[in-house]
Amino acid sequence: MAHIGFDDGKRLRQIDPRLYPSDRQLSVSINAIKTDNGNIKVELELNNDNNVPLYDLTLICTWDGLYDEIWDETNLETINGKVFACNTVKKFEKILPYNTIQMNYELDVSNVLNLDLSSIITIVRFRDVLEGNGVFMKESTL
Repeated sequence: MAHIGFDDGKRLRQIDPRLYPSDRQLSVSINAIKTDNGNIKVELELNNDNNVPLYDLTLICTWDGLYDEIWDETNLETINGKVFACNTVKKFEKILPYNTIQMNYELDVSNVLNLDLSSIITIVRFRDVLEGNGVFMKESTL
């Protein structure tokens, strides 16, 4: 779908929709708890309160001190000026309007030596119906 806009306030031109941020919002609730075996259990609920579907959702998690060599599949994210290695937890093709996705997952942190985990950072990346890129980020204390 072509998008038209003013490039400098004088000329109309086609705009690549992947270059603008989405104005859509996700409502996310997260509960992260330490388990008896030292891992972290995360209970997650994603709510699409928009009147359009959201596509290509990628659920990512990280914490302070997570380095590249810990995970085989990593993405780098800059959060508040610091670079984090992030683990992709799950991908969803789409979430329909006014729908909810609920899931639980567990993080194996047994290979993280001498790290005092106090919070988990959850990031959800998505595309809106016009292909604007959106992101939601939340830090959950343990």
